[in-house]
Amino acid sequence: MHGQRLLLSLADGMERLRRVPEQYVTIFFTVSEVQRCILELLGLMEYMTITKPLWQSPIRREALPLRKWYRGVFVLDDLPMVQALYRLGLPVWYLRKWSQLTDKIRIV
Repeated sequence: MHGQRLLLSLADGMERLRRVPEQYVTIFFTVSEVQRCILELLGLMEYMTITKPLWQSPIRREALPLRKWYRGVFVLDDLPMVQALYRLGLPVWYLRKWSQLTDKIRIV
């Protein structure tokens, strides 16, 4: 599972930081890796406790408030998926093929 790999990577990074007499560059990259693991674990926890339960709940007609702190989701040519993600309050980037774009499309 992805979470277990993140935890192992985080533990490895913390152990390397405990053995500090290393070069500055090594410490810098280790701290960056530990920070990345922590942020990814926080994102995974939020997905598992908030987004996934909302996704599995019955379809709602009204959209939840937009969660601006999320980076967003890219969706290619799947309008029902775009609508479902939007109702969950997730920022959605709807990608289309170049051939589908016309001068009548408005971007908001």
